Amino acid sequence: MHVRRDVWRLELQQPWHPILLSYAKAVGELKARPASDPTSWAYQAAMHGTAQSPNKRGWNGCQHRGWFLLPWHRLYLARMESTLRAVVKSQGGPGDWALPYWDYDRGGQTRFLPPSFRAPTLPDGTPNALFVAQRGAGFNAGTRGLPDGPTGITSPALALGQSSFTPPPLPSFGGGSSGPVQFFHETGQLEQTPHNDVHVTLAGLMSDPFTAAQDPIFWLHHCNIDRVWSAWQNGGNADPVDAKWLTQGFDLFDAKGGPVRDRVDAALDTRTQLGYRYYRQSKKKTLPVGAVGGAPEAVAVRPETIGATSKSISLAGGLIRVVVPVHAGAQTESLRPEAAEPRRLYLGVEDIETDAPTSAVYRVFVDAGGDSRRYVGNVSVFGPHKARDARQGREASHGHRLVFDVTDAARTLKRDDLRGSTLHVTFEPITDDAPEAAAEAVDSPPIRIGRLSLFTS
Repeated sequence: MHVRRDVWRLELQQPWHPILLSYAKAVGELKARPASDPTSWAYQAAMHGTAQSPNKRGWNGCQHRGWFLLPWHRLYLARMESTLRAVVKSQGGPGDWALPYWDYDRGGQTRFLPPSFRAPTLPDGTPNALFVAQRGAGFNAGTRGLPDGPTGITSPALALGQSSFTPPPLPSFGGGSSGPVQFFHETGQLEQTPHNDVHVTLAGLMSDPFTAAQDPIFWLHHCNIDRVWSAWQNGGNADPVDAKWLTQGFDLFDAKGGPVRDRVDAALDTRTQLGYRYYRQSKKKTLPVGAVGGAPEAVAVRPETIGATSKSISLAGGLIRVVVPVHAGAQTESLRPEAAEPRRLYLGVEDIETDAPTSAVYRVFVDAGGDSRRYVGNVSVFGPHKARDARQGREASHGHRLVFDVTDAARTLKRDDLRGSTLHVTFEPITDDAPEAAAEAVDSPPIRIGRLSLFTS
């Protein structure tokens, strides 16, 4: 059993902990291999995304904005980890080596890029393969960290609060049901925050799915996303039991560069199926993987739209406030908690697009006009050009879509009866104390939103 450990705990134990030094040296060797070698750094990064053409086996295989995001990346990481481990062992490194994870939500210095990724050279003076210059200003210098806190970008709390993996059109943990496609349009809460938010905030290579896996921090970021999924699973929540999800296979490579076809149902228990666990990870409480008795997806009441905006919105670096009118005839009395069958209220942020990679992240607040506003989530865009490509396919009929549960927020604003009234939505750019952050927010391409909608279910 291999154990994936927190990178900052390793950093605090000693500078250049053997796990991190071994990672740097192994990455260096993979970078030196020919790009045609499936075990090379260049080939493996292209499997996540690349602008090169024509495609080779496994290239542009990443799954985003849908229910395959988590299993595809888990399989991808596991195969890359075994490739790196083989190199570590050949170089005389730790026999129990495993990829670390970056838990940027523990507070304090953990929100900063780990020192081993900021140093241009290794202790012996040779180039450090973990260092790349193409990151947002301030991260490599150690003067800028990821915005944290309850309304920052590092917390998975909103995702962990979801009990269903994929119940569109409602909020979900893992994303909407789709066929295998690089970019769909139904984003799960974990994919949005912290996944997308961290990608775009780090900027540089990480902000674009065509280049993200070229940055060695990518693998630690995704180990953390995988760790959160594991925690959600171990907390008694159920993965999908749909055969379309469980039996889907993806083209990958083993540690020797041999082609393999890995299925989703072979990657749902990290301990028994993939041979790794996370440090201090609790044991699984759910039924065995693929068990027929697994909990089905929640069945939602048919959604009813009660209001929507009529004009598109542009987020261009500043705060923007939008009024969403509610139909006078809307049946909003069902939102009251004392109703016979109380319903939930949702905010849909629809057709989200931008023309180029952007480092902007916006907090989303709701209020009832003059009342104290309530935070409901974040908006950012990872992979806009791929969203447009996906829209040409059969499954993706429109752009990126996010859904937030605003029921409790509306009730705290004493607006559980919204007939003929309005709900106000505020988008506020997230910045931090570093001057580089404000400059990047202003320089980032605008994010366009087709419309905001309110619906009950």
